[in-house]
Amino acid sequence: VEGVDMRSYLLESGGRITEAEILPISVKLSYALEEMHSAGIVHGDVKPQNIILSQHSREPILIDFGCARDLRRPAGPTIRTFTESYSPIEQQFANGQVGPWTDVYALSATMYRSLTGQPPPDPRAHVGGSSSWAAVTNPSQLVRASKEIGRAIQEGLTRDFSARPKSMQEFRRLLPGIPVDADTNTKT
Repeated sequence: VEGVDMRSYLLESGGRITEAEILPISVKLSYALEEMHSAGIVHGDVKPQNIILSQHSREPILIDFGCARDLRRPAGPTIRTFTESYSPIEQQFANGQVGPWTDVYALSATMYRSLTGQPPPDPRAHVGGSSSWAAVTNPSQLVRASKEIGRAIQEGLTRDFSARPKSMQEFRRLLPGIPVDADTNTKT
């Protein structure tokens, strides 16, 4: 695939990009992930290094399926692989319940990194309560981001998976300017 990985693109862009740039990238990735989820697959490693922006159109292409998990098969003893700051708690422990919400977290972490210029805090290292976690994961406190995108990212980065958006469709509904009817236009 010809293009540049998003991590390099961010570095070339001074470390971060605008909300207007990250929003369409994130929406397109959410549709691709939703297609995977409908087939019972969780990517498990969404992060800037695993997103290629195509050379001519800057369309995002998700790569590296080494951590992907087929939820239709019983989980046997496995070694959990994850990327700090981009992987939620449930992915980091053997008995964690992984599902589409796991990729919601990673996409939210990627958005956070893209807007702030820094990865979100590692959920394992944070010792404060839920209100202090919300404060450190709110990108609108770190850069100029709309309250709506800040709230969407915060909800996507919720440590407790049961309180996080359960699907990409649910996550998209939190994003500013994305019509609900847009969910009928999927592309992979």
